This record gives sequence, structure tokens and C-alpha cells, in this order.
Amino acid sequence: MTRGLLGLMAISEGAVDEGLRRLDEATTEVLAGTLPNPQMVGWTYCYVLDACENVRDFDRASQWIEHARESVRAFGIVHQSGACRSHYVAILTWRGDYAATEHEIETMRRELGDVMPTYSAHCDIRLGEIRRRQGRLDEAAALLDPLVAQPLAMLSLAALALDRDEPQLAADLVERYLRRVSEGDRVRRLHGLELLVRAQIQLGSTEGARTALRECEAIVARSGTPLMRAMVCELGAEAEAAEEHLDEARRRFEDAIDGFDLTRAPYEATAARLRLGEVFLALRREEPARKAFEAALAGANRLGAGRLAQRAATALGSDGPGPANAARQVGVDAVSGFRGGSGLVRGVSELEGRSTPGNVLSAREVEVLALVAQGISNQEIGERLFISSFTVKRHIANILTKLDLPTRAAAAAYAIREGLAR
Repeated sequence: MTRGLLGLMAISEGAVDEGLRRLDEATTEVLAGTLPNPQMVGWTYCYVLDACENVRDFDRASQWIEHARESVRAFGIVHQSGACRSHYVAILTWRGDYAATEHEIETMRRELGDVMPTYSAHCDIRLGEIRRRQGRLDEAAALLDPLVAQPLAMLSLAALALDRDEPQLAADLVERYLRRVSEGDRVRRLHGLELLVRAQIQLGSTEGARTALRECEAIVARSGTPLMRAMVCELGAEAEAAEEHLDEARRRFEDAIDGFDLTRAPYEATAARLRLGEVFLALRREEPARKAFEAALAGANRLGAGRLAQRAATALGSDGPGPANAARQVGVDAVSGFRGGSGLVRGVSELEGRSTPGNVLSAREVEVLALVAQGISNQEIGERLFISSFTVKRHIANILTKLDLPTRAAAAAYAIREGLAR
């Protein structure tokens, strides 16, 4: 048991490999029968499974979970059987098996309802995260909002806020979470920092995003698991995309997708494929964009992740749920499916690289300018381009500076004069 505690301490300090090794040794002692005390057996398994969940080593957790469940059943330790089931729920959630996850949650609720009533809240948090991933955002909020004081709920609520394009709320929740986590608990800090990077990007604060990203990279560089490294790689891709370093963003998204596929994290892989498709569109590489969106749609349908499926179907211009022809919304004519070469893409080609009073407009700024000329709001522009309204506002400010124009109306008139309003 001492080995287990030392392993947990090492992991919290960021020494993941050393900590997992100590925990493996502790659980091996349990299997050898050297711990006759049932409580010590139960706690040793809890330590290793909790650690595996925190560092996202779900292959290792899968190896130990059945041994743990057999042991706690044999000793009749009901509450620790529930704890093992909770970690199993985390494995199934990351693996994308939501039907099996819900079954395990209901079984856990039934088994522990009388023995440990507080586990009912834990069940709601786990179920709320599944509903979020399924795109059932209102149901997720109903489950999670009453439990906002719980750190695990704070993280799911922050992710939910990002899904709803409420980055300031997400940032507030993450900062609240981080106040509850000691500076030395590097792995748990990572869980919050990942969301903070995304929130800062949506807020248009690339400096804030880079600061949080550097801390994430430092934690993972010491000894991160493959899934931790893939998560941080994707965050780097998001930061590069926000700064419009599109080729570097593409490479990092591709590397992150490989990592997610190899560690069997299908939700994360699907979301990253969507973002890769959007980057390909921004690069005006339409065929790779189509393939990325098609792969994302297939993955989302397998998962039952409605929100991701809607975004992918919209990007392909298919008749899926939600607004049609989002391929057009991100700069591609979608009149007969996914087809490029006209509309806004042509407008980008015509103006990009042209000298202006201040500087040269980027491809993204041309897209924003064309939509400004249509008289639509920042929020709608953001929805069409899959960026936050804060980022739209920043692009418009850059456009006015580069074109030496005084107002949004003047920018719209410029776009019409240059033939960008279509």
C-alpha cells in the first residue's frame, strides 16, 4: 500500500512513468496475495485506477480493472466495487461506448444508492459528460449545474461552455477549478489548463492561450502518456490555427489524430478531424477537406455524437440536421455536394496578396470582410466560419487597420466595390 501512495505522489508531481511503475508493483503484490487486509486490497486498486484515469492511460486501466473487480467482490467491499465501476465508466466514456457507459452508471447508482448516497452526484457528473459528448447540451447542463462545486463537474461544465461558445464562462470555471488544485499536482492542473487554452483561443487571447499551452507542454514533456501527448499536440494545433499558421496547424492536427486513433479516443479523433477539415478549407485544399469531413461524419455517427455529426454534415453540404450548406459558409460552393472553385474562395484568391494602404489581408480576413458586406452580425460570421465572435471582432479590427478604413460600414462598401459581396 505504501508503494501505491508513493506512486500517487510521484504522478501528482509530474513523474508519471515512475508513479505508474510503483503502482504496478503495488497491484502485483495484491495479486500475489501479500496483502491479507481487504481494505488495503481495495485501496491499492483504487490508487492505480484513479492514477490511470488522471493520466489517461486507459489501456493500463483496462488491464487492472477486472482484477480489481474480482478482488473487491471476493472480499465483499461494496463501496470499493462502486469505485472500480466508476473508473470503468471513465474508460468506456473515452472509448466512446456510451450505451455500455450508461448501463454501468445505472448499476453503480443502484448498488451504492443505499450504502453511499453521495455517489448519486458522482453518477450525475459522469452521465452529464456523456450527454455533452452526445451533443445533448441542455440535458448535460441539467445534470451538471447543481453540482458545480465538484471539481469533476467544473471541468465538464467548462467544456460545455466552450461547446456553447461561452468562452468567458469556461475560463471562469477553469480558474475556479485550478484554485482547488495545488500547484504541485501537475497532472490535475493539466486537465484544467487544456480547457483554459481553448477558452483563451475563443476569447481571442492568443497570448493567454500560449501561456497556458506552455505549462501543458512542460507537464507532458516530463513524462506524459501517449493520450496526454496527443491532447497537448491538438492544443498546439488550435493555437497555430488561431494565429493563422495554417500549415503548422495542419501538421499538428494530423499528428494529434494519429495519437487519438492509436490510443482509442474516438470522440477526440472525430473532433480533431473536423478542425483539420476546416484548416484544409482555409488552405483552399478542398479534396483533403472533404475526406476529413467525411471521416468525421462517419466517426460521429458511430459514436452517436449528434453535435459533431451535425457540424460534419453541414460542412459537407449534406441534408443532415442543422443548417444546410456549411461548406459554403466556410468559403466553398456546395451546390452539388462539396464543390469548390467559386464564391468566396474565388474572392479570397482575387484579393489575397493585393497591396493595401496598411498591409495585405489574410485569407481569413478576406472571408470575414466578404461576410461583413452581407450585413450579418459577428456572432453569425463566427458560426459560419467556426470561430468565436471575439475572434471575428479581432479580424474586423485588423481589416480596418490594414485598409485604413474608419468604420465597419466603410469596410462593407470596400468589399462591395472590390466584388467580394456575393
